[in-house]
Amino acid sequence: MIEKDAKLEVERIIHAGENAGIRLRVLGGLAIYMTCPSAMIHPRLKRSYADIDLAGLEKEAPGLGQFFTQLGYVPDQRFNALHGRTRMIFYNPDDGSHVDVFLDRFQMCQRFGSETATAGGVSFVTLADLLITKLQLWN
Repeated sequence: MIEKDAKLEVERIIHAGENAGIRLRVLGGLAIYMTCPSAMIHPRLKRSYADIDLAGLEKEAPGLGQFFTQLGYVPDQRFNALHGRTRMIFYNPDDGSHVDVFLDRFQMCQRFGSETATAGGVSFVTLADLLITKLQLWN
């Protein structure tokens, strides 16, 4: 999924969520792309996005399957049954991309909650938390 398409899709998902009473926030590389002006214009920072990473609320998890199905996504039944309290995955059958929804917290090396910031009408996790998600990815 190219940057423009991914940006439009995440905006569609978040606005549809707001209309349905579902709180979703962007995180990951796509959130950086959408909040950082240089990422939109600097050739070395341009890339394609195979997935959309979102933060959501565990209490809204029971409605996420129906919500994403209405948007044209297919839930990963097995993964969601096993991990649905903390994370859910939905596939876009049109382009093979997927949406990862982290519920209540994002945990790798660090863990944080779902505080939010808003830029350009789309809500994100706070920029400090977004930075932490990228800094903790190491091997």
